[in-house]
Amino acid sequence: MSVSSSPNQIRIFFTFSGENKVWDCKDRFKKNIPIWDILQVVLLEGMQKKENLSQNAILGDLLRLIRKEQGLRQSEVAKRLKKPQSYLSKYESGERRLDLTELRCIAQAMGVPLSEIVSRFEMLVK
Repeated sequence: MSVSSSPNQIRIFFTFSGENKVWDCKDRFKKNIPIWDILQVVLLEGMQKKENLSQNAILGDLLRLIRKEQGLRQSEVAKRLKKPQSYLSKYESGERRLDLTELRCIAQAMGVPLSEIVSRFEMLVK
């Protein structure tokens, strides 16, 4: 894996399943995020299919990454939702299933359109 950067752009070059991939981080993150979290994004978005994970786990991972992209902690989103922090922990780990109305509320609490979550999820499970 290698990383190149300029003032407004970070590109990560890596190989996944024998294919060379490039992940463009330009303007993705609103706040500084640890490199480990960026690598999780790379792994999630770079994969064509995650056969060993359920779709609930994929959605939970995606919601965690979007929350971090927005610079939010679980406690902040939980407060906006008027739910305990454990509610977020359970759906982010894939332990809890979400219905559409819950997902819509979560999207609003994180300040992202529901359509963005759905389209990113669809790309991950193809």
